[in-house]
Amino acid sequence: MRKTLVTRARADREEYRKQIGLMSVLCVEIAGLHQARHDVKSALGFYEEALKNDRSNVPALLALSRMRLNSGDIDACQQSCSEVLRYDADNEEASLMLAELMFQKENYETAIYHFSQLLEKNPCNYRALAQLVHLLRRCGRLEEVGRFIKLAHSATKESAQYDCGLNYCKALVAKFENKPQDALRSFNMSRRDMTWGPDATYEMVKIYLSPESADLWDEEASTDGGGDDRARVAAAESLLSELHSNKRQEPRHAILECYARMMSKDHHAIAEALNILGDLIIQDPNNVPAVLAVCTCHMLLRQVPKARNQLKRVEKMPYIASEADEFERSWLMMADIEVQGKKYDHAIELCHKCLKYNRSCAKAWELIGQVCEWEQNYVEAGENYDRAWQFCGESNPAVGFRLAWCHLKSKRMVDCIDVCKKVLHEHPDYPKIRRDILQKAVAGLRP
Repeated sequence: MRKTLVTRARADREEYRKQIGLMSVLCVEIAGLHQARHDVKSALGFYEEALKNDRSNVPALLALSRMRLNSGDIDACQQSCSEVLRYDADNEEASLMLAELMFQKENYETAIYHFSQLLEKNPCNYRALAQLVHLLRRCGRLEEVGRFIKLAHSATKESAQYDCGLNYCKALVAKFENKPQDALRSFNMSRRDMTWGPDATYEMVKIYLSPESADLWDEEASTDGGGDDRARVAAAESLLSELHSNKRQEPRHAILECYARMMSKDHHAIAEALNILGDLIIQDPNNVPAVLAVCTCHMLLRQVPKARNQLKRVEKMPYIASEADEFERSWLMMADIEVQGKKYDHAIELCHKCLKYNRSCAKAWELIGQVCEWEQNYVEAGENYDRAWQFCGESNPAVGFRLAWCHLKSKRMVDCIDVCKKVLHEHPDYPKIRRDILQKAVAGLRP
């Protein structure tokens, strides 16, 4: 019907322009319906049809840009974003995507420049600020975000304490600095907000389920499963129950509920989680967060070969920026399995894959350090452990122990003592570090 109206209007230039504009808008609406049903091919077809009718249709260009970004088609996404900015020079979403693209192309300075320009003009563009926090963290330069937090504080003045967007960004910084209590307080300030509330709530749930950002299957980093664990699971479940019913239908909600079940370490609860996750994967076989959660279940059940088989699938999947954390954790889980199996080359390859997308990945630096240590290359091991130690905010005692040990073996007694004191200040009863490392380092300083 709409095509017929367009054809009839050809004789009248103004009417023709009006009709093709309406045709373009209709195509965008239909594409959105297909996208909601995860019919990517049909959605792409209608967005392209919309642009055939009206090349300056900014919503269609933006939607195409998002789809291309999520599918990893970086060059096509960059082209679409550039077109958006040609028609709308101040379009923030296109500028944000361009910044993300520059990061994926490892052009970090250009990406940071794009965000800086946005925030210089509008310090309270919290979406841009949140993205910049993620970017600087991935670049290993999180300390640089402080200037932009101060700019936002100055712009909001007296209302800064209650500004939900600003509190969300501050919470992200605290989370990445391994300060879970500070992060929880700031996320809590954003929890009731319509815009930031759902994401803040989910971030709080993740912190309760993993206060030190450690994986549940990692025995060295996990807690003892006592009353403290039960209290955190109860807090996480309470937060999940507060979310709107629409949010509870989303896969990420179900996945976090499964992680809460896993935290009990009860085999029956883990089996329940596996059933729920299995249904999610049947609906979407390439759902990386769900596959990662299934792998976590298998690791908790000591079914390492089953986890490894699933992780091989993730390794072959194209990288998707919106699931960066899940890809990283999947690669790290596989790398850890490979290290335990003494398949060092593959483990190092996976760690470098993580570091390509996140220079602040403490676990990747730690695993590379372990390989170097087992090869008795203590100097290089120490360098990698030192990066892991810095990027975990000097809060992981196991990393501190290994770093101090490598300093001891490398005859760097002063540095060894310094690390030991930092570990013991936060963890006075941490086993063996005082007797096996600190006392030997002190003795090594004596003439």
